[in-house]
Amino acid sequence: MKTVFLDANVLYAAARKPGLTLHRIITSNRALFVTSPYAALEAERNLEPADRPHLERLLASVQFVPDAFGAPPAGVKLRGKDIPILASAALCGADILVTSDSRDFKQLFGRTLSGLKIVATEDLPNEL
Repeated sequence: MKTVFLDANVLYAAARKPGLTLHRIITSNRALFVTSPYAALEAERNLEPADRPHLERLLASVQFVPDAFGAPPAGVKLRGKDIPILASAALCGADILVTSDSRDFKQLFGRTLSGLKIVATEDLPNEL
């Protein structure tokens, strides 16, 4: 079974629209879905109060891994807020990092860095 790290924007989208396929995939047993406290807090901070209970229910089906803040691999440029996402996904040994952050991760979509494949949210079903 693959381990899939969920970026904050993925958690946000799934909590905003619990009827989406993304939400159903995360709550399925098709993979081990993980995230970090850093990512969960960022998602919660950006949600409207009415959507926070959806996030809480979603997080009940996700395993938490430790936050990490290591530097990205050589040649990879990320904004400061994205470094803990990549570092936490790598540290926990995730197979896949899924994000909808095309502004910062677009150059990494489809690439594998030290065993961690970075995919766009819409490509997640094909990776499982």
